[in-house]
Amino acid sequence: MEKTIPLRITCTSCGSPLGFDIVHQTYACRFCGKVMSDEESKDQVRKWRDRYRIKAKSSAAEITCCDCPSCGSRVIFPSEEASETCDYCGSKLVRHEFLEEETLPELIIPFTFTADEAKKRLLSWAEKHPLKKEARRIRQNIEDLKEYYLPYDIMRGKVSAWASRDNGKRRYRVRGFIESAAVVTSRQFSNPLLDKVEPYDWAVAEPFHLGYVTGPRVRIPNLTKTEKDARVTQEIKEIFLPEVEKTLQTTGVDVDVSTKDLFGVSALLPVYYLRAGEYFAVMNGQTGRIAVTDFRKKKTYPWVLEPLFYTILSTVLLSVPYRFAPEAVCLFAAVFACIYFSVFSEGRNSLIRRIITQSEKARALRENEEIRFIEGKDVLQNTFDNTPVFVEKDKNGEEVPVKIRFYTPGRIVRMILSMVLTIGLPVLPAGLIHLAQIEETGEPFMENFHWQYGGAWYIIAVFLCILYWIKGMRIDVYDHPLFWRIMDDGSYKRMRSPDSRMGGILSMFGVGEIDDNGHRVGLLRLLWSMGGLGAFLGITLLVILLGSTAAIIG
Repeated sequence: MEKTIPLRITCTSCGSPLGFDIVHQTYACRFCGKVMSDEESKDQVRKWRDRYRIKAKSSAAEITCCDCPSCGSRVIFPSEEASETCDYCGSKLVRHEFLEEETLPELIIPFTFTADEAKKRLLSWAEKHPLKKEARRIRQNIEDLKEYYLPYDIMRGKVSAWASRDNGKRRYRVRGFIESAAVVTSRQFSNPLLDKVEPYDWAVAEPFHLGYVTGPRVRIPNLTKTEKDARVTQEIKEIFLPEVEKTLQTTGVDVDVSTKDLFGVSALLPVYYLRAGEYFAVMNGQTGRIAVTDFRKKKTYPWVLEPLFYTILSTVLLSVPYRFAPEAVCLFAAVFACIYFSVFSEGRNSLIRRIITQSEKARALRENEEIRFIEGKDVLQNTFDNTPVFVEKDKNGEEVPVKIRFYTPGRIVRMILSMVLTIGLPVLPAGLIHLAQIEETGEPFMENFHWQYGGAWYIIAVFLCILYWIKGMRIDVYDHPLFWRIMDDGSYKRMRSPDSRMGGILSMFGVGEIDDNGHRVGLLRLLWSMGGLGAFLGITLLVILLGSTAAIIG
C-alpha cells in the first residue's frame, strides 16, 4: 500500500515534503523552488481519500461496536470478541454493527510499546514526584491502566483570527497555518488534557486497517457537529495565544479565530488512560509523553504585577525627599495603590487554568526488544515555521505581513518629554519673562525666580502625568502601534499607518484620534464638543496655569 497520507503535502515536481509559507500564503519547495497553492494541496487530500475510503470501509465491515445504555459511550470490538460491560462506567453493553461511513477512521498511528512497558514508565514518573497526590493515586491504581485507540480529527489548513487587548479598541488581524492539530472527538475524554501528551510523530501514520485494532479498545466519535466545532475553535485559539500574547505584550487578550479554511482527517491515535477517582493520567501510546491532572482549577491574576510595580516605584520616588519616613511611605503607598489598582483592574479578570502536570516531549525507541524513551524540548520539533503572522493593510488596501512594535526609543523619549513639559509648563513662559526682566536689572537669573511657587499647577500636572502613563499611554500606544512590513527577503521596511500619532499627553483624551469624518481631533474641537463642561475645564486650567506662572515670576 502506498505510504502517502494527507498530512504529508509533497511537491508535485520533486516529491519533497512541503511546508506552508504563512507570509506568502503558498507552499514553496525548499529544494526545487516550485510554488504550490493551498487549493492544490487540498486536491492531494481529495485524491487520497478517493483511493483509501473503499479499502477502509471494507475492513470496517468486520467490526461491531457496543453502545452503553448508561453513559452513552461506544466501544468498538473485533467481531470475534465480546464484552458485556462498559470499560468506562461498568454498565452492561448492547452490540450492533459498525458500518456507518462517517465513523470510519482514515489514519492510524500504531502503539509503540506494550501496556506493561507503559505501567513501568508511569510508575517511574510517580517515583520522581513522590510528594504529589497524583503520584500516590497512580501507584495505587496502576493496574487500572487501559489502552485505547481514541478518535481524533486532525485539522490542517490556513487560519485567520482577530486579536485584541483588554481595555483596547484596536483589533489586530492575524494569519496562521495549522500543520496538524489533533482534536479528540469522543465526549468522554478531555481535549485539553490529551493536548498535553502531544505531539505525535505523523511520519509513521498509516492508512487505517482493521489489523491494527484487533487488541486495544477502540472508541468511535460521538460529538455533535456543534461540540466538535467548539473543540476545534478552542484548540486553534490555544495555538494562536502564545504568539498573540507575546506580540501584544499581555495575557489579557481575546482571540476570535476563523476555521472555515481548515480540513479534517479522521484518525485513531494510541493513548494509555488511567482514572483514579478525580485524578486522571494519560500517556501517548506512540512517544511515551505523560500528562496528569486532578482537574482542579487554578486562579491567577497576572495583571496585578504591573500596578504593583508602579505603586512601589511611585512610592519610592516620592518618599526620597522625606527620607523614607514611615508615615510618608505608608501614605504614598496607600494613595498610589488605590489609583493604580483601580485603573489597571478595569475590565480585567482572573485567569482560570486547570492544573495539569506534563513530562517533556518524548520519543520511544525499541532497541533489542527493549523500549527506550528519549526526552527533551527539541524532540519531534516541527521542521516548518508555523508561527502566526500579524497583517495590516498597506496604502493600496491590501493585507501585508507586518512586525508590530509599540515602544520604540523615539516614542519613549517623546512620552517622557511630554510629561516633563506638562509639569514644567508654567516655568517656560515665566522663565522667558524673568529673563527679559533681568537683562535690565542685571541680577542673577535665579534671583526672585521662585519656580517652586507653581505648586497648584504641579499637583494637577503630576496627576495628569500619572493618568497619562497608566491609562492613556498604555491604551494609546497599543491602539496606535508602529508597523514594519516583512519583505520577501525577510527584511523589514517601516510602514506609515494612516492613524499613527505622536502620542502626546493629551492623546488620553482622544486628541489626535481620527473621527468618523476622517478629521483629526484637536484640543479646541474636543472642548467645543463637550459644551459647557468643556468651557469650564478649559477656563479653569488656563486660570491655574496663568496663576502659577505669575507666582513663579513673583
